[in-house]
Amino acid sequence: MALPVGIQIYSVGDHASRDLVGTLKALKEMGYDCVELAGLYGLTAKDMRKALREAKIKAVAAHFQLHDVGDDFLSFVAMYKSIGVKYLVFATVPDELRPVDGSDNKEILEKWAYMGRICSEQGIQLAFHNHEWDFEKKVDGLYMLDYLREHLPHEYFQPELDVGWVLAAGIDPVEYMSHFYGYLPLVHAKDFQGTLDESTVEEGKQINRHNFKGFRFCPLGNGNLDLPAVLKASEANYSKYIIVEQDSSEGQDSLECARISRENLKALGW
Repeated sequence: MALPVGIQIYSVGDHASRDLVGTLKALKEMGYDCVELAGLYGLTAKDMRKALREAKIKAVAAHFQLHDVGDDFLSFVAMYKSIGVKYLVFATVPDELRPVDGSDNKEILEKWAYMGRICSEQGIQLAFHNHEWDFEKKVDGLYMLDYLREHLPHEYFQPELDVGWVLAAGIDPVEYMSHFYGYLPLVHAKDFQGTLDESTVEEGKQINRHNFKGFRFCPLGNGNLDLPAVLKASEANYSKYIIVEQDSSEGQDSLECARISRENLKALGW
């Protein structure tokens, strides 16, 4: 059974910054079921709720950075709860929250657990959105996501797995998704074009986007990602939402890229 399909607003940020309501309405008309926020575009929580209501679309998740929070994490979480957000997602993890190899990471894990508990008490799930660089270093022989999975209660931490960045790191996204069976609520569906240049791969080092000749982001389904396999794995791992993200429209109109991504999903029965 197809899951609800959302889109990270960052993908169409140029349009959203000029006309948020109009952009939200356009996404709704394309067939997107929900959105994931990337900030509030200068609006108050009340005005963001109004914009979402006017466009008749929900914000199920929101990306944030640690510097967005200020001194009161509870108030920050409560603000997003008032908008209707169910998942509060680290867009990227700052150094102070990154586990270190060879350490017990007690203080770092306590910080994660504290934030996860605050979110959980508000009915929100704390999550983490990966990039390809998150696979460059291992902690106790594990990728960082796996280390956090092993050391934190699931109710305090769950990944928003960006399968495009997993692929760019040279890892099979479908196999890696199975590491989080039953608690992979959000799948970030990203695609890219480019050919892996084996001559640039250094022995013992994780590959990244720079090892792909002609690397460029593209609409979902138009690149290297095995989209049907990822969708099937999303269902198999009991994910709840597919969230489309295209970091750059590469000279095309970003709303047109969003439309192509949605049409490609529809063609697969999503």
